Order: sequence, then structure tokens, then C-alpha cells
Amino acid sequence: MIDLFETPVVPGLSMTEACISAAEEAALIAHIDETSLSPFRFQQWTGKRLTCS
Repeated sequence: MIDLFETPVVPGLSMTEACISAAEEAALIAHIDETSLSPFRFQQWTGKRLTCS
């Protein structure tokens, strides 16, 4: 594969495939699903992003 950009766009940033196992991913998803998330609110606006404070 030809790399068009020899240096990273952001110095120190790199991409890694499969940095967590499938079991760790499932545990993280379950933990997120257990949290009570609500739409992002800023003054009178409501965003589409779900957050937890």
C-alpha cells in the first residue's frame, strides 16, 4: 500500500488495529448502556449527542 502522507497529520498520533479484545469491547459497551445518558443541552438548545455529567 502506498502511503501518500509519510508524516502523521498530528505529531505523535498513530492508528492501531484491535487495541482491545472483543471481550473488553463488549464489557465497555455494556457499561455505557448501563449509564443514564441524556441529550446534550446548551442554554435553550438541545443537541443530538447523548452525554452524562
